[in-house]
Amino acid sequence: MREQFKQVLLVAVVVCVLILGFVGWWITGTGGSKPQPIPLRIGADAPGPAAADPAVDQNDPGALVDSGNAKNDKGDRDGAIADFSRALDLDSENADAYIGRGNARDAKGDHDGAIDDFDRALDLDPKNADAYASRAGARDGKGDHDAAITDYDRALELDPKNADIYVGRGNSKDAKGDHDGAISDFTRAVALDPKNVGAFTSRASAEEAKNDHDAAIADFDRALALDPGNSDIYTGRANSKDAKGDHDGAMADFDRAIEVDPKNADAYASRGYFKLGKGDDDGAIADFDRALAINPKDAGFYNGRGNAKDSKGDHDGAIADFTRALAIDPKNADVTTSRANARQAIGDFDGAITDFSRAMDLDPKNADICYGRAVVYFIQRNFNAALADFQRRCDLNDQNQDQPRFFIWVIRARQGDTDAANIDLTAYMAKRWNTPAHDWPWPIASFLIGKTTESDLIAAAASTDADKEHAQKCQSWFYAGIKHLIAGDKSAATDDFRKCVATDQKDAAEYQFAESELSALGK
Repeated sequence: MREQFKQVLLVAVVVCVLILGFVGWWITGTGGSKPQPIPLRIGADAPGPAAADPAVDQNDPGALVDSGNAKNDKGDRDGAIADFSRALDLDSENADAYIGRGNARDAKGDHDGAIDDFDRALDLDPKNADAYASRAGARDGKGDHDAAITDYDRALELDPKNADIYVGRGNSKDAKGDHDGAISDFTRAVALDPKNVGAFTSRASAEEAKNDHDAAIADFDRALALDPGNSDIYTGRANSKDAKGDHDGAMADFDRAIEVDPKNADAYASRGYFKLGKGDDDGAIADFDRALAINPKDAGFYNGRGNAKDSKGDHDGAIADFTRALAIDPKNADVTTSRANARQAIGDFDGAITDFSRAMDLDPKNADICYGRAVVYFIQRNFNAALADFQRRCDLNDQNQDQPRFFIWVIRARQGDTDAANIDLTAYMAKRWNTPAHDWPWPIASFLIGKTTESDLIAAAASTDADKEHAQKCQSWFYAGIKHLIAGDKSAATDDFRKCVATDQKDAAEYQFAESELSALGK
């Protein structure tokens, strides 16, 4: 589970960097600025209250709106909000002030407050395309992509030649998984504005989501030709090169991103995840250290360093980093799950269950989290709870069900329900599998339902790939031991469980279960 989750997490991070790293539009509320890359941030800190700017006429609503837009462009969200609010005190029917304040609130993560402001703007000016597009961006921020697309549609009816609105709608479609629809919108944006950097980077992210690495790299190239000093674009291209297998090219682009902007914390973090994926835990930790030195309040950086420490075996250090991340972003299900895995690794099973349960509350449809908790319940020998979670995991995701289906069989068989377990596993095999009978893990299922012998299973686990053989032998010895245990032959079961543990596949659930069984047997 731990290795599986780490791989899923790395993929998710790459996708987030590609998709979110290049989404940015309508920040000024003027409708004239092009989308600019916005680095992925988790739990960014908010500045304190802003004082009135003495250089701005505090009695001129127009001047205050201009000042607010300028401050928002520079990242001074609170100063911008103060100016827009002052403008609205003077002129409560100023739609531009509502749009500007909404954009600043949205940039701070206050999507609901932003939507309220955009609603007010549209009450005052129902044909304001900027207000529709800005509200769409806020709705995207809340994950309501359908409502966002509806707003973008309305904005395009009012302003059909605005490339930025096409980029916004494309990003909403991309977030929904409609990559083809997104690419169509980005292509339309490029046709309207061939120098729109955001259109090229966004199209690249959609192409990457379709695993069209060459097309993504070509679009990143076009974006860099327009904006050669943009560190985030190098990072995006690096991720595409990495996915294509050009690891040297990817490293060169990560290095270039940092060379272009040595203070870009996200570039260090992206290179850190790249190194982590290549097994360079120390290099990854060093890069996350640099990222945290630049921005010590980013939960994502602590999470990345925690995963690198966990991979290295420093589980206590990992837990400390995950805890720091959760202090910043307490509703992050991924970080909570990472801490659960680290706690499981040190034998803190109660703590792991607490974290997995919290993660399930935050992300109740996440099959991987449900599976992780089921594994810990099994280790704790809470078989009823484990069975419920393995079954729920299968209900949540009909893909990659082999292991949970096998574990469901194990629990039901050891509870005396072998006949029904055989029927259900046989039905699963007939429905889900179209692989040749000799391909792994088919031999496990055949062995469990009694169609083949233990010798057949062990022989089928052999492979010319040493790593693959160790993993398959770990599984085969565990299931062989379980069947001996169910039959009442504790001596043979103990021998098989010891052989399972001898494979040293510590991240494998079967290895952990074999250790639990040996402990229960007093061995």
